[in-house]
Amino acid sequence: MNMILEQFKTIFDRPEKVKKLREVILDLAVRGKLVEQNPSDEPASVLLERIRDEKDRLVKEGKIKKEKPLAEIGDEEKPYELPRGWEWIRLGEYSIINPRNSADDDLLASFIPMKLINDGFDNRHGYEKKQWKEIKSGFTHFADNDVVVAKITPCFENRKSAIIKNLINGIGAGTTELYVIRSISGMISQEFVLLICKTEKFITGGIETYTGTAGQQRVKKDYISNLVVGVPPLEEQKHIVEKVNSLMLFCDKLEKSLEKKVKYGSLSAKSVFNSVSRVNSIEELEESLKFIIANFKDLTLGDNAVKELKTAILQLAVQGKLVPQNPEDEPASVLLERIQEEKERLIKEKKIKREKPFAEMREEEKLYELPRGWEWSKIGNITTIVRGSSPRPKGSPLYWSEERTEYHWITISDITQKSIGNRLMDTAEFLTEKGSKLSRYVENGEIIIAVSGSTVGKATILNIDGYIYDGLAAFKNVANSTLRDYLFTFLQAWKTAINAQSEGSAFPNINTDKLNNLIIAIPPLAEQRRIVEKVDSLMQLCNELEKKIEKSKKHSEKLMESILKSSFLA
Repeated sequence: MNMILEQFKTIFDRPEKVKKLREVILDLAVRGKLVEQNPSDEPASVLLERIRDEKDRLVKEGKIKKEKPLAEIGDEEKPYELPRGWEWIRLGEYSIINPRNSADDDLLASFIPMKLINDGFDNRHGYEKKQWKEIKSGFTHFADNDVVVAKITPCFENRKSAIIKNLINGIGAGTTELYVIRSISGMISQEFVLLICKTEKFITGGIETYTGTAGQQRVKKDYISNLVVGVPPLEEQKHIVEKVNSLMLFCDKLEKSLEKKVKYGSLSAKSVFNSVSRVNSIEELEESLKFIIANFKDLTLGDNAVKELKTAILQLAVQGKLVPQNPEDEPASVLLERIQEEKERLIKEKKIKREKPFAEMREEEKLYELPRGWEWSKIGNITTIVRGSSPRPKGSPLYWSEERTEYHWITISDITQKSIGNRLMDTAEFLTEKGSKLSRYVENGEIIIAVSGSTVGKATILNIDGYIYDGLAAFKNVANSTLRDYLFTFLQAWKTAINAQSEGSAFPNINTDKLNNLIIAIPPLAEQRRIVEKVDSLMQLCNELEKKIEKSKKHSEKLMESILKSSFLA
């Protein structure tokens, strides 16, 4: 524990790390490494003899049933050496598992459904008032001072377990998804038994015994009865429980303090990110980014922090706030005229079809004031958008080749798995020549974008020729690579807006009509080039920040793992 405290600030920088600390405390507790042993304590062997005598008496008087003997504990079941005065036992041998109560039907009692038992490292429960006759059949019985443990997933792994206290008339019943552990005449501390039931070793061991279908899996009853545990002298049990309780209170305070730190650190980080989105010059932006990179350790940056920063940069880029304007640049209106002339030529030569007129642009659709030289346009005015198509049936050897061919079959998973940076380099699957004739051909240098499902808006630039399936669309006939790269930057900014709109709801499908009618702010061609270059350099800074955050997180986790291992082996 001293090693943990020495490296405290480095290790425990987030509330979720406290869970690991609690696990360590419990594991050390049940192994006898949390409090000092007292050689004058009555050894556990004497305590166990008394429990056996008491159990025999209860069987003789017919108060409990005689159970068949449990198997002897083999050496291989003893995972570590016990301190002097401790003894190995099977839990079912020295307690009563799933006892039944006997009471008058009209007696008022307590009823505990699963939802009223706290999970985690807590030891609390609530109850409802019921008459005994309402709950005596079809439910699990328990009484004051019984330990209850959930047996069904996910309640078991969530540590839904508690010592039952303050029941009406001392008895109760509850959900059938509980195992009950009753002490024999209170000779083993139930608080100590609960500590065992909260340990990570107990949870992982129980999970290994699961039976049943997914979502309805249960721990076997035999697991509880046959559980091998180390029992300390009764006095030491009390000292261990007291020590654990005080350390758990410390963990509660630590958790609250870290939650506050994260909250205010997050607010601090958020204010920094907000300052990025409000910058008025590239100098201010670069200053903000340098500040974030230099001070990232002092900012509580969540898992999405760098993603949010990249989003802010993209939004600034398409609003004309990322690079200075040059009044000598040829205005975007001239570029749009040239693009329209080229489109007319392609239509005349029957290389592309004339689209139906796009909807008129409304003033409310223009979300911000454009810099001088920029123009609003519909995306359909600067490119030709086509939807992919898929041969049917999927996977037919007529259309899909088991060997590599020249006909790359491009799917959304390739964008994720086969891209380097923003370029698609290869595909996992290939079509036959026949299959290629039933799909949509796309060329090296074109942009493709996902138009359905959770990946809507995910785009890449092709570094290969290939064929796209119907979940993708392609942007063809873009005037030049500069406009294409700027269009790609716009699509990245647009994807973040799509994701925000779709949070918590179904993802929209985007057809070519919607893509054609998307409104885009077009800068002068020369400024497009400057914007793309600046976005690339700033994204590299963001990637550098991401690596620093990941490295810091890994260092903290490795340090914690190393120190915790040392604590276990101490």
